[in-house]
Amino acid sequence: MRYCLGVHFPDRLSNDNLYARAKVAPATLTLACNRLRIVGHAIRRPELPLSIILHPNNQATEAYRRGGALRRTYLAQLIGDLNAINLTIKDAFRVAQNRTEWQRLVGSVK
Repeated sequence: MRYCLGVHFPDRLSNDNLYARAKVAPATLTLACNRLRIVGHAIRRPELPLSIILHPNNQATEAYRRGGALRRTYLAQLIGDLNAINLTIKDAFRVAQNRTEWQRLVGSVK
């Protein structure tokens, strides 16, 4: 994106200014919005088991890794996205049943 905007090495431009100049949202917000949107669909579909996402074995393991932090599971990422809009998983199940309210909350992520 920097190359498309003509920002080269000696020039300094913060990411916030870069996103404002390009008039796009950061990818992390777009991904969070998409994750929340698909979880809302999954909650409203009774035939789709959410046990795959919310299963307790779906946790990061402390197995040997080459380095860095533990991998984030889908559940941990989802909990972080819900915390960003001040919801718990229990509240998300209640709110997602009302589609318009869920769309309003998911739209507030952007």
